[in-house]
Amino acid sequence: MKAEQALQKSFAISSGNFDGERAQVWLLLGKHEFAAALEQATMLNQRMLDDVMIYVFLTDANIVKLLPHARKIVLKVGDSQTVQLYFRHAAELNAPESTAAQRIHGE
Repeated sequence: MKAEQALQKSFAISSGNFDGERAQVWLLLGKHEFAAALEQATMLNQRMLDDVMIYVFLTDANIVKLLPHARKIVLKVGDSQTVQLYFRHAAELNAPESTAAQRIHGE
């Protein structure tokens, strides 16, 4: 994968660079490697507490655990547009890998 090769080059130039490590978490999420993404995002969050993108990654990495809770919210709230969007996002993350990759990359 080109993105992974680019990351390896960036780490060779500057090991431990925050932006590269953040991109690596994004790639892990794209491959549905949620446990590894959660572990790396948690470590990055400890280094940079105010990075909004890391909080998004933490949410996505935890989404598999949160699906039962999301379903309960949808049932309680009904047709709230915000809840529906959240639930749709959770469903996309749990879609078969090829479908999720297509949605993530706009293919």
